[in-house]
Amino acid sequence: MKLFVTGRPGSGKTTLIKEVLKHFPEIPCCGFYTEEIREGGVRTGFKVKTIITKKEALLAHIDFDKKFSVGKYGVDLEGFEKVISEEFKKGTPSSLYIIDEVGPMECYSKKFVKIVEELLQGNSKILGSVQLKGGGLMERIRNEKSIRLFHLAEKNRKEVLSEVLNILKKEYEGKF
Repeated sequence: MKLFVTGRPGSGKTTLIKEVLKHFPEIPCCGFYTEEIREGGVRTGFKVKTIITKKEALLAHIDFDKKFSVGKYGVDLEGFEKVISEEFKKGTPSSLYIIDEVGPMECYSKKFVKIVEELLQGNSKILGSVQLKGGGLMERIRNEKSIRLFHLAEKNRKEVLSEVLNILKKEYEGKF
């Protein structure tokens, strides 16, 4: 079972993933989600929060070195790779791997791409989000036939959440 949501920025991808985590606290999860950093009402960056290790790392910020950048944000690959490497080592065969998100910032990391590709090739259960546009791993996820891809928009948020919850309920029924 490999489920991914895609949609425009602000469509609710991360919100959907957090809702799933709230609905199923008994499901063993491993992975991360991304949150915006706002200063004075202005988005200045992004941080990742891991699920098992409970670690946070700045992924990108307007004040970071622009060696690796997306738009106005410099990306901190070292910090990102450190927390996700530790996190994904904690996963087990029964884990639901949360990957929010597969986007250009994250895909600068060869370690991240390798981890995601290994999870996709194996029998791992995945709930993730993928950017609506972009090539490489992002495009492969959007086009892979074995992945159930949901296009999220304001008008269908509740329906997509309900469908994802139902799929997970069936997948994990009687296991916990």
